[in-house]
Formats: sequence, structure tokens, C-alpha cells
Amino acid sequence: MTLKTYTILVFISSLISWAALGLIVFLTSPYEVGAKGLILFYISLFLALSTTFSLIGLIIRFFRYKKMFSLEKVIISFRQGVLFSLLVISALILQSKGLLTMWNAVLLVIIFSMLEFFFMSAKLGRKYNKYI
Repeated sequence: MTLKTYTILVFISSLISWAALGLIVFLTSPYEVGAKGLILFYISLFLALSTTFSLIGLIIRFFRYKKMFSLEKVIISFRQGVLFSLLVISALILQSKGLLTMWNAVLLVIIFSMLEFFFMSAKLGRKYNKYI
């Protein structure tokens, strides 16, 4: 699959995810649908955000890092898009329960930053261990 095909597919899936989220928001009431409706809302929001953030990250990497391989750009963009979406969803869930404070938000950012640093260091470890 070429980078152009991947970008078009991610863009289309992003549009579909945002449309599904819009349908859920405008056609349902959170007080009537219960837990299943909220789970569906959070899943569609996660898909919409992760595809959008991945696409934005890929576009930024495409113009900023010319010498990086396309597959590496896609992998990093997808991973960071998913992690950032999980951060946003986690904050929204905490906010819906009334548990989101400044300290919890800082802790969430630290946790997800450490997770990203772990993935970055694991990649570096794999890259340099093949020479040993």
C-alpha cells in the first residue's frame, strides 16, 4: 500500500468516524441510552480522534522530516494519535465522573508521556541491538 492510498483511507475513515459521532451526539440523549450509549459514544470519539490525530501527525511529519522513511512516519503518527486520543478520552471519562482535577490531568499527561518514551526507547533498543 502506498502512502497516498493509506492517507486517503485514513481520511475516509476519519470522515466516517466523525459522521458516526455526529449521529450519536445529535440523535441520542445521554440520559436515555444508558451505559451502552456512552460506551458507543466514547468508542466513536476515540476512532474519530485517533484517525484525525494520526492524519495530522503524518502530514506534519511528511513536510518536516523529508529523510524519514514513509513507513516510520506512519507508525509514529498512528501510535501518537492513538495515545493522544486515549489521553483525551481518559480525561473526558474522569470529567464525566467529576474526578478530573489539575493533579489528575498532570498525572495523565505524565503517564502517557512515559508510555511514549517507553515506545521510543524500545524502538531505539531494537535498532541498536542488531549491531551487538
